[in-house]
Amino acid sequence: MGSGTWIFTPREGNKAAHIMAHSATSWNDQFVWLDSPPMFLVDQLKLDNVASSSA
Repeated sequence: MGSGTWIFTPREGNKAAHIMAHSATSWNDQFVWLDSPPMFLVDQLKLDNVASSSA
């Protein structure tokens, strides 16, 4: 197994992760996104400067 570095990022630095975690509490099903993020995250991913195939 490879090694890595863990870096703490406050919620303000990655609001997309916060949105996903908060949204998941109300989902009754499992979801998988393989090629592009869900539309409700696209704008926030752009603000978080995350590269994506559709962002």
